[in-house]
Amino acid sequence: MTSPRYSSSWRWFAASPPTSTPYVLELGTDGRLLALQVEELTRGLLAEHGFLLEDYLPEGLDTATVDARLKWVGSPALLDLAMVARSMGLGGIDGQDLDAQVSPRGLRILSKIPRLPVVTARAVVEQWGSLQGVLGATIEELEAVEGVGAQRARTLRDGLSRLAEISVVERYS
Repeated sequence: MTSPRYSSSWRWFAASPPTSTPYVLELGTDGRLLALQVEELTRGLLAEHGFLLEDYLPEGLDTATVDARLKWVGSPALLDLAMVARSMGLGGIDGQDLDAQVSPRGLRILSKIPRLPVVTARAVVEQWGSLQGVLGATIEELEAVEGVGAQRARTLRDGLSRLAEISVVERYS
C-alpha cells in the first residue's frame, strides 16, 4: 500500500487527543492564519467555562468532577440536554427533568467587571448566593463584604449597572 503524496507544506497535527476529535489538516500560511483566528475566538473560554460551571452546579459537586464527566460524554452527546444535565447533577437522577428552574450564582457576570478580583467576586457571590441577590444589594451592603471597600463597592455597583444596560440594549436591538 502506497501512501498519498503531499507537498512539503502540508503537515498533520493533533488538535486534541485522537479519541475526541479528528486530526486537523494545516496548510502553510493559511493554516497559521486559521490557528490565529481559532486562538482569538477561544481566548478566555477556559475561565468562562469554569465560571459557568461554578454558577450552575448544585451544592456538593465540584467543577473538576463535572468537567471530567462532560469530557467522558464526548462532543456528539453534548447536544443531548438530558445527558449534559445528568453530568452536571441537574434535572433529577436521570437528567430528564429539564423544566427544573436553575439560576446563576453570578460569578460569571461579576468576572466581566473590570478591576474586580475573582476572590472578591467569589466573596460577594458567597454572601448573597445568587445573581438576583447581588443585583439587589446596595453599596452599603456590598461594603460589608470582606475585601470590598467603598471604592470597590461603587465599582461593583456601576459595573453591574453597565452590564444590565448592555444586556437590555442587546436584547432589544
